Amino acid sequence: SLLSLITSLLFAPSFPVSSRSAPAEEERHSQEPRPEVCTHCSARRRGRRTPLLRGLPTTRTIEENAPAGVSIYTFNVTGSPLSSGVVAIHPTIVNSNPLTEAFAIVPAGDLVYRVVTTGNPILDYETMPKCFDLQIFVEDTAGRTDLKTLTVQVADKNERPVFWGNMATQSKIMAAPEKSSTQKDDIRCRI
Repeated sequence: SLLSLITSLLFAPSFPVSSRSAPAEEERHSQEPRPEVCTHCSARRRGRRTPLLRGLPTTRTIEENAPAGVSIYTFNVTGSPLSSGVVAIHPTIVNSNPLTEAFAIVPAGDLVYRVVTTGNPILDYETMPKCFDLQIFVEDTAGRTDLKTLTVQVADKNERPVFWGNMATQSKIMAAPEKSSTQKDDIRCRI
């Protein structure tokens, strides 16, 4: 009947059914010499792959007002067994929270990279966020990708006071009492 034909087409497997059982498949894997990357088991082992970005995630601190080019952190990229050790897409900051262009990644050797300050903008503890999460992305020639986070904390620096306007161009006199309030002697110093 038409109904049974439609039912058989809807519920029929769309791929050929193997007569092998799962234990036989496992037995075949245990008897064969395993290549460096087992193509039969790659789907099962995806969760245990070796990360490409070595040394991340981590947290580092940098003092505010650091000029351009100051190294914050150095990390390595490892090649996968499938790749020739060549990086297809070099490590890149794909996202930062909050969004900023204050950091960049520069090569420091063979598969070694540094995160540095760009000086645009200069990191200022008093006016900027105190912490940045940088998401670093890399892809090797085998198509494997990795994404890790470097957290950069900005530390406060004890800065000299800055005088603006007429305060910057005039002499200043500072008085500091040396004796009790009944005596009128002061020490004066010129800044």
